[in-house]
Amino acid sequence: WLTGLTAIGGATVANLVALYLLRPFVIDQAHPLQALSLGPVATLTVAGALAAIIVYAILRRFLAHPNKTFVIISFVFFLISLVPDYLILDSTNVLFAGANVASVGLLMLLHAIAGIAIVYPLVKLTRPLHFTSSFSENPPPLF
Repeated sequence: WLTGLTAIGGATVANLVALYLLRPFVIDQAHPLQALSLGPVATLTVAGALAAIIVYAILRRFLAHPNKTFVIISFVFFLISLVPDYLILDSTNVLFAGANVASVGLLMLLHAIAGIAIVYPLVKLTRPLHFTSSFSENPPPLF
């Protein structure tokens, strides 16, 4: 679980630092995009990290070599996560009133930062499993 906490903390801190440094350059002061606020960025980063940790734990339970599969799944979900960001450019919803190309680009960058900060520690810092071929009789612990 220490690796999971590292992923959560690292991704959240990295995203908040990037937000702090880059937000002033992309935000429309008259209509700030609410998604580029401290609360939504931190909350959604933690939620995404928790989801990734759960997926990785499940893969580790059932696969002898889960890292490659996890990286592929993570990349697919990263690409899927970009779609809503892109779609808010044409949104007339008041929540996305400040959306412009630069702010959406920052949202997408935050997705990439979080993805790297979550996936890297999980695949590089997690202890290798001592996997046996007959795990149905004695499965490795899920957590």
